Amino acid sequence: MIPALSLAAVTLGSGIFTWLMLHLSLIPWRRSIGQHWTERARLLWPARYSAVWISLAVVVLAYLACDAAGIELPLLQIGAGVIVGLLLGTFPFSREIEANCTFPLWARQTFWTLALRLGPFVILLGLAVKMPEEMDLSAWWLGGFGFLVAAFINSCVWLPLFSQKNTESESLAQMAGRLNRIAAEATETTGVKPRYVWVAQSTMSNAFALPFIRSVAFTSTAMEALEDDGIRAIMIHEYEHLREPWTVALARLVGSLSYFVFLFVNPVIHAWGLNGLFVLFAAFFIIRQLVSVLQRRMEVRADHAASGSTENSPVYATALEALYRAGNIPAVTPGRHPTHPHLYDRMVAAGVTPDYPRPAAPARFSWPGLLCLAIAVGGFVLLVSGWGQDVEL
Repeated sequence: MIPALSLAAVTLGSGIFTWLMLHLSLIPWRRSIGQHWTERARLLWPARYSAVWISLAVVVLAYLACDAAGIELPLLQIGAGVIVGLLLGTFPFSREIEANCTFPLWARQTFWTLALRLGPFVILLGLAVKMPEEMDLSAWWLGGFGFLVAAFINSCVWLPLFSQKNTESESLAQMAGRLNRIAAEATETTGVKPRYVWVAQSTMSNAFALPFIRSVAFTSTAMEALEDDGIRAIMIHEYEHLREPWTVALARLVGSLSYFVFLFVNPVIHAWGLNGLFVLFAAFFIIRQLVSVLQRRMEVRADHAASGSTENSPVYATALEALYRAGNIPAVTPGRHPTHPHLYDRMVAAGVTPDYPRPAAPARFSWPGLLCLAIAVGGFVLLVSGWGQDVEL
């Protein structure tokens, strides 16, 4: 088959499979129209997280299909086709669950999400391949440099160079003016003065602090969901994160890059065999757990700052609920969230009991997600057993 047609087939097949699995995973959510928002968010949760397992299945299926069909494409081209197919197959899903999702907004949001999340991971993979069996000085320098580049990306210190000026539209400019006014009011109350306050155009409902540049950002969806008092309460919560010691910010950064311990997979296996992998996984797990404990404490502290008085408690609790509702985030998530308490518990801690019973936690998997996980595991077993050895790198 002509290489261009082969690449098109991989891309199209990946896109169709992704769209079909996501479409099927949304069936329970579609049937919940008219139910309470907490129930709809609970049913949407497993569909959203199916995307992880669908991605794994698509990668494995594309590799096996190319081998079975005798398609001789370099592995990098197969990977590029799969990524494009995954992205295009995901857009209809995003458009259905997020009413304000347009293709240009989705494309820009997806680009920055991939750059932030995959950038450091790609750096890790590239360095891990180059690590020698025995670490020498040059290997330590190379690994250290790569870690610093990844830390630079995750710290967002570069953001002021690329941030939007909040003048793309009249509505965004009005949101920015409103947010700056409320930020000034919160500064008078708390004494915390951020360096930047941004409105980020996004389909997500969120607000976050950026301690390394002492800044706060609200998404446009969050701005639309909140009244002024609610924005002020959430702003005080984020300001409390800006008060955190620099050691906390550094710990958060290290935690976000904890997977960099796998940089040493080659020298560790050379020195200790497969037992070395258990050491790396243990180090990864311990770092993540310690940082998660710290992050939860900081979230509880910030919640307390935002709802510290009896007067502010109902406002903050209501604002939190509005954010979760706008983002279709469950009031109770499966298990223990690594960084944030459940919304229901945060509202109760703020002194406000919701006017609905505590919702059940969502299922961890949708049936298409489980199917794709089985495909990914089965395909991986086939690959390990020797299938697909002729595909070019």
